[in-house]
Amino acid sequence: MNKLTHAAAMASLVLAGSQAFAGDCNCANSNESGGSSSRSIDWNVSTYAGAGLQFSKFNEWSLTDRYDDGSFTAHSKTSDGAGFRLFGGINFLRYFGIEAGYTDSGEASSIAESDGSGSLWAAGPISEDVSSQGWDLSLIGRVPVIANFKLYGKGGSNYRSTHSNFSGAVQCGFPGCDGNIRAANTDRFGWLYGVGVEYSGLRRVQMTAGYVATQADYGFAANEHTIDSISMTAAYPF
Repeated sequence: MNKLTHAAAMASLVLAGSQAFAGDCNCANSNESGGSSSRSIDWNVSTYAGAGLQFSKFNEWSLTDRYDDGSFTAHSKTSDGAGFRLFGGINFLRYFGIEAGYTDSGEASSIAESDGSGSLWAAGPISEDVSSQGWDLSLIGRVPVIANFKLYGKGGSNYRSTHSNFSGAVQCGFPGCDGNIRAANTDRFGWLYGVGVEYSGLRRVQMTAGYVATQADYGFAANEHTIDSISMTAAYPF
């Protein structure tokens, strides 16, 4: 599923939630005799907090993948990381909410061996890893589908810290180049969007499964891409 598909799905869910609210709004005329009326809205405010697991895929993060000069005699990589999410939020108007959270997306790693026969990598082992954590704030729209189940879409912003480590050497023939790439740390704001399903049939616990795409900057060579994540969480209202 591409980015346009995810964005369209989220917009459709928010629009449907708006229409449902328009139909279910608790409004009343407070002055029937005088002919004038005022509308009283039931905001239906509630709060919650929760935690869960998150499984992430780091997209296009590896330098050895992006710059393969044909010199690798061995190469193994994992782009999947396992982490966690902590969050809290406010629901209002039955179908909407604002949520803030902290996410650790885990770590991806790669190791390769170069024989130095290419134009970029020097002979020897090459290892690299990337990890990412961040805070986020998003608006959520929900649509009831069947008893105890809701679909949701979310969109917002995040402030993400990404740490990339590298051990290896490149071939270079210009002054000041020592051939070493070591580490890059980036902190930046970016966007996020996601979709998912909520289940509220359990006593005092709401279960959620969802997908979210988060903008990330891996630090090397303006390597800005996304982290795709699947999460499973439990929330407790209070």
